[in-house]
Amino acid sequence: MTPDAFQQQEKPVHIHADDAQPIVFHPANDDLFVRTGQEVIASCQLGIGLELWLKEVDTVIEDVRAWCQANPAVQSCHVAVFRGRVNLFFIPVSASYDCQLGLELSDLTARLYQQYNIGMIEVHQLPDRELSRFMPLSASRKIYVQQAAAH
Repeated sequence: MTPDAFQQQEKPVHIHADDAQPIVFHPANDDLFVRTGQEVIASCQLGIGLELWLKEVDTVIEDVRAWCQANPAVQSCHVAVFRGRVNLFFIPVSASYDCQLGLELSDLTARLYQQYNIGMIEVHQLPDRELSRFMPLSASRKIYVQQAAAH
């Protein structure tokens, strides 16, 4: 709402947490919602918190993508939010577990925890052929794929 639109309203409605009187909402689809002041405020806070969390997750994804681009040992990276965690799946270029990449992923994980506030982060390194065993492919997003070198 623009400041001008807010000022043009005759009288804004104020909702307080201790409002005991039910508040009735009439959306366009003719459903009715009845809430207390405390429930309305809690819902707003939850929505704002979720919006901030999603922005923070997007920032983490951009950070991880940049990290992958600078790391030639990473073939691809996927992200999935499940089990109450942000799960990052790194596919190494090598056919087996890459110990050096594992150490670098440990450092990356520690840095992500220090820099961001998104809750639990799990980092996994696994071969491409095993990806579907550990990650719900329908609920994941590929955030990085190594580009083939030009000839």
